Amino acid sequence: MNDQTYNFLRSALVYEIFPRTHSPSRNLAGIIPDLPRIAALGTDFLFVRNMVTHMKQIKKDCRVCYSTEITRGVVKIDWVGPSASYSAILNLENRFGQIPVNFRLVGQDLLSGQPCDIANKFRIPSHPLLVRKAPGTDPGMASRFGWHV
Repeated sequence: MNDQTYNFLRSALVYEIFPRTHSPSRNLAGIIPDLPRIAALGTDFLFVRNMVTHMKQIKKDCRVCYSTEITRGVVKIDWVGPSASYSAILNLENRFGQIPVNFRLVGQDLLSGQPCDIANKFRIPSHPLLVRKAPGTDPGMASRFGWHV
């Protein structure tokens, strides 16, 4: 890490949040209404606690990771393993609107707890999606390694 980045991080205000205890809905969608208040505090980074838990599980389940830029500023990251696969869609440039996509994503959004079914067109969300894919819906990379996901 270079000195400039290190100095910024030393002075940054990090707000840690645990969605299960922060809102009645107990998920990421429940903290969204509170984001303006959190930003008004001067927050530089929002550390979402249950994302760390999910990432530990993904690291344990998966052996391969690859990313694709869906459109400018919107990235899809895929993790694939012998028994599970996951996708994250991140809106890195605060973009909005509906875009065409050339993939199908079916599963459950781990952050909101809602089902996810994306095909052909996709409305860019302001918050990240972290989806555990339904078995058999995206063999892609897994089939190259002889895995059945």
